[in-house]
Amino acid sequence: MTPANNAPDVNRDLDAAYRWLVSWLVEDAWRLRRPADLVTAVCERLLAAGVPLSRFNAFIRVLHPNYFGFNHLWTRATGTTETRRGNHNMWESDQVQKSPIQAVMNEKDMIRCRLSEPGAEAMFQDYPVLREIRDEGATDYTM
Repeated sequence: MTPANNAPDVNRDLDAAYRWLVSWLVEDAWRLRRPADLVTAVCERLLAAGVPLSRFNAFIRVLHPNYFGFNHLWTRATGTTETRRGNHNMWESDQVQKSPIQAVMNEKDMIRCRLSEPGAEAMFQDYPVLREIRDEGATDYTM
């Protein structure tokens, strides 16, 4: 399933782009059988609608004695989605403790950082991964 070439541009008509994406999610996305395929298809549609996406993470938590869930990471560089299974010990790792996901989980609120603005340096101290994302060319980060 590739996105239609007639995707509304989010910069010209956000409401139309929103309706276009939601319509696809409701009417067609259910045909995709693997979560990674769904993530890839959503990202393709966001790009087709003009969203300057470079990375997209979808976390799915599960009730399992050994794993807390799955992370589906799509990157524009590859155009594919990589799936990783996370064990419960991962929550204690520096990778998670020093990332925005921990703050979002704890505070139940979103984080937005404009990576190219001078004030972003403070966020880089708390979340080193944001510097890496900025160095890859991203200008904005939302979780």
